[in-house]
Amino acid sequence: MSLAKLTAVSTKTLSLLLERQRLQTLPTFNTSGSNDGTTSGSTNLHFPQIKRNLKQLQTGILELEMKEGPALEAAKLLRKQYDRMRSMLSEEERQEIPTFVSRRSVVACAI
Repeated sequence: MSLAKLTAVSTKTLSLLLERQRLQTLPTFNTSGSNDGTTSGSTNLHFPQIKRNLKQLQTGILELEMKEGPALEAAKLLRKQYDRMRSMLSEEERQEIPTFVSRRSVVACAI
């Protein structure tokens, strides 16, 4: 996957996460129109797409590192962005999203 595509996936994912956070801060209204004091937005709002995007991003970053080398600045930045986006998920959701394996493990597996 190209660097441009990885950047686009990262941007889309961050937008989904920020939209979800914004919606969760808005008050909900019950059927009579009064504020019930709870936050709106389901905790799983956008989660299936976010999960797919993060998996795609992780795979693409690993491929980029194998092709261009782990020292590539763009790969480092994308890894950090992946970790930040993963941290924006709930504890339960984070359990479904893998953390990055160390670069040494990836290189050892490739040998």
